[in-house]
Amino acid sequence: MKKEKEQKEDERIFTGWDRQSKRVKDFLGTHERMVNIVVVAMLFLSCLTVRINSLAHKEELHSDEVFSLMLSTCNPYYNHAIADGTYSGQEVKDRIVPVEEGDVGETMRDLGQLWLNNGDAPHASLYYMALRLALTGYGSYDVKEFVVRGGALNLLLFCLSFLLMYRLLRQIFGRRHLLVYVGLTIAFCNLLSVRNTMLLREYQMAETVVVMFTSIAVSVVLKLRSGEALCVRRYLPAFAVSIGCLLSLGYFHVFYIVALGVGVAASGLRYRQSRTIVLVLVSGLLGVGFAWLLYAGFFNFIIHPTVHQTMAFRNFPLAISTVFLRDLPHFLFVRYGYWVLAAVFVCTLFSKGFRRSAVRNPYFLWLPVIVLVCMPLMIYASVLKHPRYFYSLLPILSLLVPQAISMMSDLWRRYFALLIILFFPVLTVQIRLKENYGWAKLTAELNQPSTFYKLNPNEFAQLVPSLSDTISYRILNNKELKESMSDGEQLKVVSKLNQWSADEFVYVGRRIWNKNIYLFDIKNVAP
Repeated sequence: MKKEKEQKEDERIFTGWDRQSKRVKDFLGTHERMVNIVVVAMLFLSCLTVRINSLAHKEELHSDEVFSLMLSTCNPYYNHAIADGTYSGQEVKDRIVPVEEGDVGETMRDLGQLWLNNGDAPHASLYYMALRLALTGYGSYDVKEFVVRGGALNLLLFCLSFLLMYRLLRQIFGRRHLLVYVGLTIAFCNLLSVRNTMLLREYQMAETVVVMFTSIAVSVVLKLRSGEALCVRRYLPAFAVSIGCLLSLGYFHVFYIVALGVGVAASGLRYRQSRTIVLVLVSGLLGVGFAWLLYAGFFNFIIHPTVHQTMAFRNFPLAISTVFLRDLPHFLFVRYGYWVLAAVFVCTLFSKGFRRSAVRNPYFLWLPVIVLVCMPLMIYASVLKHPRYFYSLLPILSLLVPQAISMMSDLWRRYFALLIILFFPVLTVQIRLKENYGWAKLTAELNQPSTFYKLNPNEFAQLVPSLSDTISYRILNNKELKESMSDGEQLKVVSKLNQWSADEFVYVGRRIWNKNIYLFDIKNVAP
């Protein structure tokens, strides 16, 4: 009797749960479009808010961001030293922003120069040209205004990236909205994505173009899957333009372009549409031509010694260890939320029918696989072995998470999807990302009259933001230091280790910037 009562009670409870669940499903089905708009809008606003807030608190520039400012304004002092002499800190700062009037005519002249030769051989000019347009009217050195203008450009690119990613996820997952939301959340609600938007370099623009290029490729494959005849002329312009833009934002993106092109061509062979190979090959050639059209000096990187002789294309095993042993474990699993992602992949591996689902998965599982192959190749080919070179590919890598969730049972799929959608945005809006590039410490060191001795122009440019406006600094590049000092005189000198001889000076130094720039206490010793 007792057992029958308990059974009836359980049935009543489950019936009530099922009833409520049905009501929720009916509501979502009836108001599907509205609910979808609200959820996507909330995700977008949370991502946008944290980026705006982080840029608002950005007070320091990375050394490469100083280069972005100088190169986009065609500053001659990036490659040529300031003339020997004594200058106030403000006078030096004014020289790294040579926009005298900041008018439209000045902008057009700079754009013309950027098209011919930007002075930065490993990089093309697409981003520099866009930044120069954003800096129209910027006529004096002001870090905050530069951050506002460069940040506004990156925010616009992020908005476009978000929309393109949403389109890509809809292409892949269709009306399985939970998987789309998971994809957007993982792609943009994370520290790396926020940092990518904050960095005033070409990497946010590269991310946008990568997502666009991938979306075009997926459109082609979906057309092939549907059995429709592929119209080459329809997709050729979009393919060529996206390839040209991506090459213009880093020559090392060629690996992803080739790999994705091979994937599209293989799909064409699988569905017996050989014209797909024509599309891939012709668009690749036109893309290179378009990159050259965007920047007359596009091929300069081929002959630049840092690319083909010294720093790039060196030590492939190091590139593999850098990506898979240093960067990915640290960034993807050490950072907040790692346990959620780890749980997703563990549960997927033990899900019933995982192997069958992985083999027959219709959701482009090969896309993140391509990314994992390309990432070490991009680091191998790059001049510096920094993870920011593959930041552009991270939204495509993030597809692994919704793809893994798609292989779970319905109950686990809903549980993990809701957990990710609720968990990561809440954590992301709490990010107060404030990069510390050592300005405060360096400013304290340089808050005194100092002599800058035989620094390369771009080395000196990295120090300029930390100079005090009212203090006098001496620049000495052409004259020997000993000739400008009297016997027994003492100076504060900023230079490199290889500039000194123990026979001429008594000196004590400590490193103050990067790996090789030191502040020395120099005393001239009489012979």
